[in-house]
Amino acid sequence: MSAKQLLCNTELMSDIANDLQSQGIASLRFDFNGHGKSEGEFQNMTVLNEIEDLEDVISWAEASRG
Repeated sequence: MSAKQLLCNTELMSDIANDLQSQGIASLRFDFNGHGKSEGEFQNMTVLNEIEDLEDVISWAEASRG
């Protein structure tokens, strides 16, 4: 399995997240805009868009902490 296939393996990522949770470790998975099940077109992605996406994810996570 290539590194790209490994990173795109959502079942593997889900298993890792579940294993972390069972050990009391929080994790957060997301797709950048234009990737996976997210909205947007891949060809319109830029590094600046990915930075903005990540900042939005971080803001959401901070606001969601209990």
